[in-house]
Amino acid sequence: MSNSTGERPGKTGDESGNESRNEIGNEGRNESNNDQAEKWPWDDELDARGLFCPEPVMLLHNRIADIAEGQVLKVTATDPSTTRDIPRFCQFLNHELLESAEQGEEFVFFIRRGA
Repeated sequence: MSNSTGERPGKTGDESGNESRNEIGNEGRNESNNDQAEKWPWDDELDARGLFCPEPVMLLHNRIADIAEGQVLKVTATDPSTTRDIPRFCQFLNHELLESAEQGEEFVFFIRRGA
């Protein structure tokens, strides 16, 4: 959800204009602000790192129900099967997979909730 300044939740900035991601609950992991997949603004985020099939898709099913139609969910996972399962999930449930990218050992997905 965007705040009144239009920033994504969890974003903070310093005086130099650099932004950093507040990774609450992600055990100190930091994301690079230079990653190509960061071009999609998102409304909510699901951290499925360290989980294995079928857990990431089960959590995705629950989390996407919590956001409004048209909003974007960012999913980060480490299970390679998500590269197959998440696109199929989106196809069958009429959600739009905006982008999927591999960033090191992580897979990042941006999903727009459908009707």
